[in-house]
Amino acid sequence: MKKKPKTLQGHYAGFITRFFAFVIDIIIVMTITTVTAVVLTLIINFFDLAPVENSASFDSRNIMLWLIFTFNFVLFFGYFIFFWMTSGQTPGKGFMGVRVIGVNGRPLTFFQAVVRLIGYWISALAFFLGFLWITIDDQRQGWHDTMARTYVIYSWKATLHPEFLSRWRQRSS
Repeated sequence: MKKKPKTLQGHYAGFITRFFAFVIDIIIVMTITTVTAVVLTLIINFFDLAPVENSASFDSRNIMLWLIFTFNFVLFFGYFIFFWMTSGQTPGKGFMGVRVIGVNGRPLTFFQAVVRLIGYWISALAFFLGFLWITIDDQRQGWHDTMARTYVIYSWKATLHPEFLSRWRQRSS
């Protein structure tokens, strides 16, 4: 009787998979913010809302910059928090076949999602050591995962190709 191959589902996701998922997410967020900035610029130019030179009473440029900054801030935080809480997967993580779960196996709470996102910044500020920690941790947790008490696991029933497995076993022995 032929044995079914083991799947990666439920195993801890590694650094490379998570890195590519994050890159996809950043591209999505940057695309949305760029499109928004272009649309706002077109609206400002179409309705001739550009600031008047030497006008101290109403500086629409500063207001627009503040609105764009606020929108980008809310979009960045909202994007990750929303997807982590609702499905455990941002579009990038979904594309790469990984999911964020709490250490109890349940979806993230709002508090966990916020702590994890703040942990992203802490992991990055320390020369990205918090992200690189994923490569040496047994459970593939970055600092942000440890802080928020989360794991990133494979969610697809992906299997390793038999030819790759045989080559890997030959190198290991």
